Amino acid sequence: MIPPIYSLNNRIGFEKSLLQIIKKMKRTSITLLILVLILSIPKHVSAQNKNANSDVAHKKFIVSLKSNTNRDVRYNNAMQYFINEWHTTFQLQDVSYYMPNDQMRYQLCLAAYPKVIDKNNFFNIYDLFSTLSYAIKLYHGTQAKDGSLESENTPDRDYSSINFPNSDGYIGLTGINCNLPMSQNDFNYFFDGLLFGSNDNEQLEFLKQQVTTHCFSTAQIMKLGLELQLEKNRLTFLKFALNKCFDLENFISTSQLINHSYYKDDLEAYIEDYLISVSPPTTDYPINNCYINDEEFSQTLISIKDQLFSDKQKVMAKKNIERKCFSMEQLQEIVTIFSFDKDRLEIIKYLYDFAPYPDKMYTFRSKLKFLNSKQKFDKFLIDKQ
Repeated sequence: MIPPIYSLNNRIGFEKSLLQIIKKMKRTSITLLILVLILSIPKHVSAQNKNANSDVAHKKFIVSLKSNTNRDVRYNNAMQYFINEWHTTFQLQDVSYYMPNDQMRYQLCLAAYPKVIDKNNFFNIYDLFSTLSYAIKLYHGTQAKDGSLESENTPDRDYSSINFPNSDGYIGLTGINCNLPMSQNDFNYFFDGLLFGSNDNEQLEFLKQQVTTHCFSTAQIMKLGLELQLEKNRLTFLKFALNKCFDLENFISTSQLINHSYYKDDLEAYIEDYLISVSPPTTDYPINNCYINDEEFSQTLISIKDQLFSDKQKVMAKKNIERKCFSMEQLQEIVTIFSFDKDRLEIIKYLYDFAPYPDKMYTFRSKLKFLNSKQKFDKFLIDKQ
């Protein structure tokens, strides 16, 4: 048994110790409370100043970026900066201007997207690109995935049974405000990024809107039309798209999309009637009774070739074209006298008003050697229509 005195002394010592501990705890609690308050204030200030510090850091980064002339170093530094730091759309735009091409700009924006804090402003990024394909590709890789478009939900498309017409080099009739179709590369990205309606009728209205606001080739319109399941809707869409198509004279190929004989006949008749209505009136020209004979034509060729310089040859050729009646074949032979595309193109343009069949002038395209010359000739014929 513990002696009373010892117990009392121990109890008194314990109480003194307890009081000291309580006092210490009070001081500690107060200290902790003050510390929390102190820490909360800097933390709050830090949260307020974080954007400001980021802006300062961003400006410093822009300065360092501009001072480096190596484009690969610029690109790598920008990638590291945006992968590791939260940023705004404006800051991403700011840096993207210093990327040397659309490819690097696309890769940077794609990598930076996860840490963009104002994704609702991300649409401003698309204006950075000089080609539509990269803008569509970026949308498909970022914001489209945040919405309803998912690549794994995109249906596989089998076009093996369809013969798509080629519009390259086309110089025939064109649709309303459709003098140049969307490039195939741009169309591929555009098509992959489309958000179709939930049912066939909604898709029909959506596709009508697309051909109203864009210029497509027949092949591209066919691919859009294949997204419709009902042939009745396909027929409606193709009729709507006809006068907005680039290569109108290839549009008959769209009948491949229709299996129902009644609908197919209806579409083909509609296309034929439309082409007749928009075709320019043809002029009746004399049938060979005014053309010079082979002997006289040979002498004409000699008179042109005998000129010492190409400028003199062109003058002689133009005089003969003005005064004599040549067939289309004879005119083509005159063109081949000249060695250079520049001279050939000048003569072809000149003889247009004297040709017996101006609507057949596209046959002179084969007399030009270089693509640039052929493209200039195509534009000339379109302007003449």
